[in-house]
Amino acid sequence: MTTISNNREETRSVQGLIFEGHIADINNIMSSSIFTKSLKTLSYLELFNVEVDRSRDWNVITSAAAAPSLLSSTSVSSLSTNSNNNLVTTQLPQHLETLKLTNLELPHEDGWISLFSQCQNLKHLDISLGPFDMRWDHIVQGITLSLKYLHHLGLHDNDYRVAPHLNFSDCIRMLSQECKTLRCLEIHNIRISNENLLELCEIQSLQELSLQIGSLEEASLFAFAERLSSENDDSRPTAALVTLKLISAHNLNDDILKRLACVKSLMFLSVLWNNRITDAGVKGFLQHDNNNNIDNNKCAAHTKGGKKRKKSLYVDQCILVSRWGVWTSENC
Repeated sequence: MTTISNNREETRSVQGLIFEGHIADINNIMSSSIFTKSLKTLSYLELFNVEVDRSRDWNVITSAAAAPSLLSSTSVSSLSTNSNNNLVTTQLPQHLETLKLTNLELPHEDGWISLFSQCQNLKHLDISLGPFDMRWDHIVQGITLSLKYLHHLGLHDNDYRVAPHLNFSDCIRMLSQECKTLRCLEIHNIRISNENLLELCEIQSLQELSLQIGSLEEASLFAFAERLSSENDDSRPTAALVTLKLISAHNLNDDILKRLACVKSLMFLSVLWNNRITDAGVKGFLQHDNNNNIDNNKCAAHTKGGKKRKKSLYVDQCILVSRWGVWTSENC
C-alpha cells in the first residue's frame, strides 16, 4: 500500500493507493505519473475528500449541481482537469478490486453508471457520500449493471438528512435481483422504511449484514427476525445470515433477540447503542435451546462436522446489560 505525499512523487507502479486531502490535491494526484503508471497494477484505491461544503440546501440544488467534484460521467484513457479545476475525467484501473470513496460528488446523476462500467472486477466497494450526492438509486443502478463479482458493499451517508427524491426500495430490489455474489452489505446512516427492512431478507446471497437504522418500529424489527427465521419456506427463500450487526436499533428488545435466536444460520450478533435489551434477552439469544417458549426443532443450531456451532453476541453501549463485550453460552 502506498500513501502519496504532496511534496514527492514516486515513479514506481503500485498496487494500493490511499489519499486524503482537499479536492484540488486529489485532482493533482489523479493526474500524477504514479497513478497513470499504476493503471495496470492498481487493485486498491481509496480517496477521501476532506473539503465538504455543507452550506447548501436541497431546495436550491439541482441534480447537476456544479459542486467541487472528482469524477465526471465521461470516460477517457488519460486524466485531465477543466479550467476551473473542479472536474476530473478519468478511467479507473480495470483490475481494481477494492474502491473506497468518501465525500466525492459527481456532476451528473448518470456519472456513477459510467464510473462502475470501467472497473467491472470490483469485489469490495465502500461509498461514503457527502450531504448533496445522495442519489443512491443511480449508484445502485451502476453497481447492478456492471459489478457482477461484488462481494462487499458499504453504503454510508455522512449527513443524516434524506434526499427528497430517494426511493431506497428500488435500490434493495436491484441488489436482490442482480447482485448474486454479494456476501456482505453495510447500510449506515441511511433512513430506510419498515418495508425496506423486510426487503433486505430477499438478498439470498448475503452472509453478513450491518445496519445503522435508528428508530424503526418494534413490530418491523420483530417481523424482520421472523422473516429471517423462515428458512423452510421454499416459496420465499431468504438470506442465510451468519453475521448480523445492529447499530442504534433503538426499538430492539429482548423478545426480538429471542426470535433472532431462531435464525439457524446466525452465529454472531452485534448490538450497539441500545437502551432496551437486558441480560435476559442476551441469555435468551444464546441459550434458546433451553427456552420452552421457542420451538426447539425450528431453532436448533447448525452443526458442523457433527459438532454444534456456538453462537456469540457482542454488546456495547447498551445501558441495561450488565457487561459489555462478547457473550457466549459459556460466560452467560
